[in-house]
Amino acid sequence: MGSRPLDKPPEPSLIDLRIHQHNGSTFAVDTLPASIQASKNQPTPSLKKMIEILSRDIGRLRVELSHKQNLQRIEEQYVTEAQSKISDLEMIDYNFRQRRKEIEKEYQNLVATLLDE
Repeated sequence: MGSRPLDKPPEPSLIDLRIHQHNGSTFAVDTLPASIQASKNQPTPSLKKMIEILSRDIGRLRVELSHKQNLQRIEEQYVTEAQSKISDLEMIDYNFRQRRKEIEKEYQNLVATLLDE
């Protein structure tokens, strides 16, 4: 990854541009000179309107947080269950290999006994 000067905003990536095409916003798009100029030309909303906008944003962020928490919970369950299954498979594999060695050893002993007779 290339470095950028710390006093300049990041260049929009392909995903930033894609989000912008769908009427979304990202920091990289919002800090483009054209975006900054457009926001300067917009009238300042009233306090009531700002409260409505921020309340809507808080609601959206709460929904997003709940969504992320639900995803995290099931991902943690998945990892725990997968680790348990991996441990089970490792034990099955170990037991299989041990039993196979025992059978091979028994076979070798039988063959040796038969050859000695």
